[in-house]
Amino acid sequence: MGSQCDIASFVLRFKQQVRHDADGAPHVEWRGHIRHVQHDAEMCFTELHEAIEFMQDVLVSFGPALACAGGTDDEPNAAAGAVSMLAQDSNKSGQPPLTHIK
Repeated sequence: MGSQCDIASFVLRFKQQVRHDADGAPHVEWRGHIRHVQHDAEMCFTELHEAIEFMQDVLVSFGPALACAGGTDDEPNAAAGAVSMLAQDSNKSGQPPLTHIK
């Protein structure tokens, strides 16, 4: 019997906007957009953790096993686990949120 390999591809786009307050001082604002290629699901986000949660939701929807990632029915989805680890690392990075308004 052949093995199954699910693929999840995401496209992320980041947009920087510079706004000026009443005194003319610039304020940088970052916004993002993420799209799951296979199902055209998409969302806009202002903080990176929102995009990571979106990827987690999509990857978990593949089910408990990804044969090509070494998963079995008794093991968690390896791809969703990788995204979960990414989320934990991003929370520890000390980086500011994607939207930064001074």
